[in-house]
Amino acid sequence: MKLRLLSIQSSKELWFEEATALYSKKISAFCPFQLQNLKAKAHSRALSEVKKEEESKLILSKIKPNEFVILCDEHGKTFTSQQFSKKLVSCFESGHSEVAVVIGGAYGVSQKLMDRANLKWSLSTMVFNHHVAQVVTLEQIYRAFSIWKGLPYHNE
Repeated sequence: MKLRLLSIQSSKELWFEEATALYSKKISAFCPFQLQNLKAKAHSRALSEVKKEEESKLILSKIKPNEFVILCDEHGKTFTSQQFSKKLVSCFESGHSEVAVVIGGAYGVSQKLMDRANLKWSLSTMVFNHHVAQVVTLEQIYRAFSIWKGLPYHNE
């Protein structure tokens, strides 16, 4: 069982890098984990559709044919932490040896990437910047594994 997080990134901040490193290390204790922050071309806001298409194409080029893809999307399904834990674990238990969690760019993702996703997951009804979204995603993945293994990290 392998897990990857694919994310479009533009800039880096110290707090973000520290949190990302912390949760990446914690997740790696449960399964092989890879974080891929993908760099996309810069475009003006006027070219947001072009940017969305290019970023989605870049992400799709990194997704393996056999991977179960969880796409973070504001219109996706919301889960409690316990429900997400069950969903993530069931992906691995149902024969998907590789799972890719995807965070698209600031303008969203193309319909082609939406169609490729096996599950669309909404982190919140609120919108987060990409640094916050990535840290929340990593924390919830770690929490999901902690719930699965019965560790005291998650208080029910």
